[in-house]
Amino acid sequence: MTLDDVRGKHAGRSALLIGGGPSVHGLTGAHMDLHVCVTVNAALFKCPEPDYHCAMDPKMVMRSHYPMVLWGTFPVLVPDYAPCEVLRRSVLPADRLLAFLYRGGFDPPGDHSWVMSPDDDALLKGGSSVHTAIHWAVVAGCSPIYLIGCDGQKVDGKAYFWEYPEYPNDDYWQGLQQKSAPLTHHGQCLLRWEWLAKANPDLDLRDCSGGKVSEVVRPAGLEELLG
Repeated sequence: MTLDDVRGKHAGRSALLIGGGPSVHGLTGAHMDLHVCVTVNAALFKCPEPDYHCAMDPKMVMRSHYPMVLWGTFPVLVPDYAPCEVLRRSVLPADRLLAFLYRGGFDPPGDHSWVMSPDDDALLKGGSSVHTAIHWAVVAGCSPIYLIGCDGQKVDGKAYFWEYPEYPNDDYWQGLQQKSAPLTHHGQCLLRWEWLAKANPDLDLRDCSGGKVSEVVRPAGLEELLG
């Protein structure tokens, strides 16, 4: 698959992009039913049957995340990024592997790298995997685009949904917590949300993470996902 295979495919539908923050803890199947659901990295453990999955964090691609991707039935978005090469060369059938090109997004929007168009042939690499997923949703024609699990701060002392007690307390999760700094907590990443909003003033982004992504993203409650 390529971006051309999904270009405009979901026009007229909303997207729900699911990150790994603690607000995902309250997400249920009912919240997902009306939307094109896209899990990002470890969110697959919370929502194992998305419509699409973004596999962009090498730590999760290479560990127990990898067999879940192989056993699924959903298309998998994988960048041309060396640490993710294991998926690009895996046994995923062609109709499940959507390999895409990255483009720069580490500079301010004056260089146009943050402008997202449905006609784009490469997706933004903007410091957060969710930024790439937003760009994919634009290409697919989705609007509005809902975000959850992009909290930007700790909730109940937790930075990730898997820190709640019902998730396995095994070596995988503990290692992930120790090695993964939550990017959305960092000022630099928050600044990039501002760049994204400035470069795409007509983009309808809505935050179901409790209004914690950034002040530039419109807050929305979980109840809005129910229609």
